[in-house]
Amino acid sequence: MALFEAAFERGMDEELVMLLRKASDRLEGSELKAILSHPSIPFEEKDGVISKVCDGNRLLSNLLGLLIKRGRLEMFPLIAEEYEGIWMRSRGIERAEVLVPRPLSDEDLWMIRRKLEERLGKKLSLELKVDPSLIGGMVVRVGGMLIDGSLRGRLERLRAVISGEERVRR
Repeated sequence: MALFEAAFERGMDEELVMLLRKASDRLEGSELKAILSHPSIPFEEKDGVISKVCDGNRLLSNLLGLLIKRGRLEMFPLIAEEYEGIWMRSRGIERAEVLVPRPLSDEDLWMIRRKLEERLGKKLSLELKVDPSLIGGMVVRVGGMLIDGSLRGRLERLRAVISGEERVRR
């Protein structure tokens, strides 16, 4: 992606991850997005809003301006997410989705990350999602791998063993 290469050359690839997140959050469901998308507002007037959304970052301002001029502002969150993925891969970090039945403390999250990184041999960025239907335990998705350590999953496997649908693994 050209944006990543340009940011990397300027030594601001990590900074841009944070700015993209922040700009995406600012635009999501806000009046700013409506202003920037409105076809009857001249681009010159939108330029001040762009600068505010982008915290004055030229790379990000140029990207946003280009998307606005081409009527593709709705692509911005996808571009921000893809950029973050490219940045993470460049650092050897993989995204992991962790489903838990209730919110976790920072300490618990840190411990889970450490254990998963040891087990998988990878650096991870955890995305925590709360799913009360799990009852207990957790489910982790990393790439194409699923680790089901939930109470619900264990009960389903036990039911399958008892009913003869699955053999006991040793």
